[in-house]
Amino acid sequence: MRTHTPGWFERRTGLGALVRALFDPRAAGRPAWRHVWLHLAVYLFALQAVTGLAMMTVYSPSTTAAWGSVWQIQTQTTLGWLVRGLHHFGSQALVVALAIHVLQTLWFAAYRAPMEVAWWICLVMLAVAGASCVTGWLLPWDQRGCWASRVPANIVALTPVVGPALQRLMLGGSEFGQATLTRYHAMHVTVLPASFAGLAAAFIAIRRRLGRVAAGAASATRQRRFDIPQRLRDGIALVIVLGVLLVLICRARSAGDPLLDAPAEPSQMDYPARPEWYFLFLFQWLKLFDGSGMEVIGAIIIPGVIGLVLGLLPFVDRGLRDTGDGARTVRDARGAAEARGGRVIGRVVAGLGACAYLVLLAAAFFADRKPDTATVAAVEARVAAGGELTASDRRVLRARDFHVQKDRAATLARRALELAGRHGIPPAGAGELLARDPVTQGPRLFAGHCSSCHRYAGHDGLGGIPAEPATSSDLAGFGTSAWVRRLLADPGDPERFGRMKKADGEPAHTRMIEWREDIDEEYGGAEAQAELSRNLDAVSAYLAAEGRQPGVGLTIDARAASPPGVESFGRGVPPAADATLRLGREFFTDECNACHGYQGKRTGTRHAPEMYGHGGVDWLVRMISNPADDSLYRSTGREPAQMPSFQERLTQEQIRMIAVWLAGATGSTQNGSEPDP
Repeated sequence: MRTHTPGWFERRTGLGALVRALFDPRAAGRPAWRHVWLHLAVYLFALQAVTGLAMMTVYSPSTTAAWGSVWQIQTQTTLGWLVRGLHHFGSQALVVALAIHVLQTLWFAAYRAPMEVAWWICLVMLAVAGASCVTGWLLPWDQRGCWASRVPANIVALTPVVGPALQRLMLGGSEFGQATLTRYHAMHVTVLPASFAGLAAAFIAIRRRLGRVAAGAASATRQRRFDIPQRLRDGIALVIVLGVLLVLICRARSAGDPLLDAPAEPSQMDYPARPEWYFLFLFQWLKLFDGSGMEVIGAIIIPGVIGLVLGLLPFVDRGLRDTGDGARTVRDARGAAEARGGRVIGRVVAGLGACAYLVLLAAAFFADRKPDTATVAAVEARVAAGGELTASDRRVLRARDFHVQKDRAATLARRALELAGRHGIPPAGAGELLARDPVTQGPRLFAGHCSSCHRYAGHDGLGGIPAEPATSSDLAGFGTSAWVRRLLADPGDPERFGRMKKADGEPAHTRMIEWREDIDEEYGGAEAQAELSRNLDAVSAYLAAEGRQPGVGLTIDARAASPPGVESFGRGVPPAADATLRLGREFFTDECNACHGYQGKRTGTRHAPEMYGHGGVDWLVRMISNPADDSLYRSTGREPAQMPSFQERLTQEQIRMIAVWLAGATGSTQNGSEPDP
C-alpha cells in the first residue's frame, strides 16, 4: 500500500495546519507598503536568532573571556565579522522597524477596537526589543558597552522606593561585574528572545483571526491577490534592509572599526559614556532634569505617564462601542472612525512623539559636535582671565572634554586590538592587555602623579588641562635631540627650566642660564655663532643617542683612541651621523663634563645629573624613583632636588611604565620590549 508522505506526516502531527493558521494571508484591506514593517520586524528577529546562535558557539560569558571571545569572532573566525555585523546592525534595524510600526498604528488609529490587545502587545514587543539591545551592549565586556549600560541601570535606580533594590537585582550587586554579565547574558539569549517570540506569535494570531473575520466572505482569488503582492512587497523591503546592513558592515570594516572597544574597566571613570544612537534621545531628555533634584520626574514619572496614555488610548479614542458579539471587523471599525472625526487623536500623538524624538536626537548630536579650535581657544582664554562663562561657553568646554575622552578611548581600543593581534589574549583575560601596557598606563599614571607640576605637550598626558598652572618642564619628547636643543638654546624657557623655583622661591637651574650667557660671549661674532649652533646640534644628537643606547659615549671614546680608517660608528650608522655624534661627544667633554658626570666622572666639582643613558628608560626610572640620588640632583648643593621621590608611592612596575612611555619606547615594562601575554 502506498502512503502519501506529506499527508501521513500531517495526520500524525498537525504541524502544517498550525503553520498555515499562523501565516494565513487572509486579511481586510489591500496590499500596501505600510504593512511591511511588522513583517520586517519578524524577519529581523529571525536574523537575530540565527546570528546569535552562531556566535554562541564561540562566545564565553565571563569577564575574563568575553572580550577575547568576541575578538575571536570578529577577527579570527571565518566570516565572523559578517555574522556579528548582521547581529549588531540588525538589532538596530529591528528597533527601527518596530518603532515605525507603532507610529503608523497611531497614525491610522489601528489601536481601536477590536485591536486593543494587539496594540498592547505591540508596545510590549517594542519594550522587549529595546531591552534586548540594552542587555546585548554589555556582552562584549568592552568599555563602550559597559558604560552605555550604566545609563539604563541608573534610570532604574531612580524608581521611587524600590529603585536601588531593582538596580542591585539587575547588576547582581552594587557594581558591574561577573554577576551582571551572567544575568544580562541569560536575559539576552533566553528570557527576552522567548518573550519576543511569544508576543510576536500572539500578535500575528490576533491579527490573522481578525483578518479572517474581515475577509470571511472574500473569494479565494481575492485572498490570493492580497497574499502574493504583499509577500512581494515584504521580500523587496527585506532585500533593501539586508543591503543597507551589508553596506554598514562593509563601511565599518573598511574604516577599520571592529565594533569592539577596549576591554571593560568599570573603575575607570573618564570614559565618555553614551548609549547607542537610537537611545540618545533619552540621554538628552535626562539632561533637562540633571542637577535639579527632579531626575525621578524625567526618568520615571513622565515616561510612565506616556506609557499609560498609550496603553489607555484605545479607550480614549474609540472607533465604535464594543457590543461583545465578536463580529465587528477592522473595516467596520475604520468606517465608524471616519464617521466620528477620523484619526485626529492618533495622528496628533504620533506627530508629537516623532517630533519630540527627532528634536531630542538632533539636540544630542548637536551637543556632542566637536567645536572648532578657535572657539575652544577663545573660551579657554576667558577661563584663564577669570571671566564669566555663558551657557554656550560651558557647552563648548563640555564638548571639548567629551571629544578628548572620545579620542583617548579610540586610541585605547586600537591599542588593545593591536596587542591582541600581536600576542593573543593573555590567560588572565583581555584586561591584562592594557593593564601592563606602558602606552596605556604611562599617561594615566603621569596624569595622576606628575601633571600637578609637569605637562606633556601642554596637557596632563590624557589631553586634559589641569586647573593649576605648571611649575616645571614640559616632558613631551623628553630626551630627544629637539627637546635637548631647545633646552640648550634657552634654559630659562618656561617649557624647560623657566618655571622652576627653589625652596626659597629663587629661580632654579641658574647655573645653566649662566652657562648659556658665558658661552654666547665666548662664541662672539656671526661665524662663531654658526659654529656654536653646529656644536649644540651635535651635542643634542649625542645626548639623544645616549637615551636610545646608553654607553654611546664610551664607544666614541674608544674609537677616538683606535687607529684611523673606520668611518662608521656602530652598525648601520652612516658616516655623517658618526661625525655628528663624535663632535657632540667632544663638545660635551669640553663644555658640559665640568658639571655633568658621565659614569660618575666629571672634570669639575659642581654636581649636576649624570648623562650616561640620559633620557633612557633606566635613567628615567632612577629619576622618578629618587631624584635626590647621588647620580642626579642630591638633596643638598647648589641645585638640590625639588622633585619628590616616588619609590614609596608607586610600584617599580608603575614607575617603569611611566619611564617607558616618556622615553617613547613601546611595549611592556621590561626595557621597552613588548609584554608577554
